[in-house]
Amino acid sequence: MTVNPQLMKVGYDPEKDLMPVAMLTRAIMIYCVSPKLGIGSVKELVEYAKANPGKFNFGTAGNGTITQMSWEMLKLAAGIDMTHVPYKGTGPAINDLLGGRVQGVSESVLLPYIKAGQMKAIAVGGDKRWAALPDTPSMAEQGYPSVRPSSWYGAFVPKGTPPAIVAKLSDALRKIVVAPDLADKLDGIGMIPEPRDPEDFARTIHEDIETNAKVIAAAHITLD
Repeated sequence: MTVNPQLMKVGYDPEKDLMPVAMLTRAIMIYCVSPKLGIGSVKELVEYAKANPGKFNFGTAGNGTITQMSWEMLKLAAGIDMTHVPYKGTGPAINDLLGGRVQGVSESVLLPYIKAGQMKAIAVGGDKRWAALPDTPSMAEQGYPSVRPSSWYGAFVPKGTPPAIVAKLSDALRKIVVAPDLADKLDGIGMIPEPRDPEDFARTIHEDIETNAKVIAAAHITLD
């Protein structure tokens, strides 16, 4: 919704052709590195990258994905040179970090690897810590408030849907996502409930489009 239309022909305009109903959840972007590096913070990663330009390889789910965007944001904010290694999905990137072929990955589903000591979490994107990783500081806490990769899930309907239907759907979905019995399930997949009404959701979409456009241009991101 906020990246692909800027990189490819998608046949729709996310702000003109669809009506936002509700933002529901946000994925926690966890930045992890290989424990073998001995890096325990973003500051130490930046120092390593500056001392070893281009030698820190980060694996992603592919060109133009939010996992690439997350690292490009850090590269731009810190002024460092790291090497992007795109894969066809996050799974192969995770496997190659475990195998020592890349040194960093970012995703929302890395908690089991962190708890098993197979990865070292050095930050979560944005300005707040995640309750499931209370000892891992946010990017903002570590001096990089602009590193806010935005990965959310929401509901849309076609343009022209009657407002009363949009409002009813929005209210129902936002109540479901904050149900107590859903909290543990969301934690298990690296997500938190973040219900937003149609107006607030529309603002989020617009802001993310603008932010991602700047990153795409500055980092020269393409699908090739």
